[in-house]
Formats: sequence, C-alpha cells, structure tokens
Amino acid sequence: MPMFLSLNTTLGVCLLLAVKQPAKHRLMIAYGAWSSLAHAFTMTIMSAQAVAHGMHRQDSPQDIVMFVVIGGTLLTLLPAKQASPAGAPISEPRFAER
Repeated sequence: MPMFLSLNTTLGVCLLLAVKQPAKHRLMIAYGAWSSLAHAFTMTIMSAQAVAHGMHRQDSPQDIVMFVVIGGTLLTLLPAKQASPAGAPISEPRFAER
C-alpha cells in the first residue's frame, strides 16, 4: 500500500502542475487517466477472483467506481491534440546553460 500511495501522490502532484497548461502536458493527463482505468480493471479482476474463492475484498466496489470516474473524467477533459503545421521543422532541444 505505501508504494501505491507514493506513486499516486506523485502522479497527483504532476497532474496539478499540468493543469496550468493542459495542452503542453497532454501526455501526463492521458497517463493519469489510463493508469486509473487500468487500476480499476485490475481491481475488478482481483475482486472477481476473491468472490470466486469465497472471500470479500474491502476495497470493492466503491474504489473501482472511483477510479473509473477519475479516469473517465480525465479522458473527457483531455485537450485536443494540436496538429503541427505541415513542413514545420523540428526544433532543436534546449539545454540549460551553465
């Protein structure tokens, strides 16, 4: 559980920073959405296996619904991909000067 919390806390901070310029951080927002949906899917499978073995998981089904809502909301609010002009040169990477 601590690893999961540290991962999602870090993701949450990055998503809060991405809110300032969502078009520039589209990939980070998409990662947050798809990772939430993947986690909900994994929890669904684990819950189904637990029921099949006569056990009950404490995190079901409320947490599954919560992660589906988070992932779906992030995908819904994901800004449209901006097409680059045809023939536009790829800019050189900028490195910090020392």
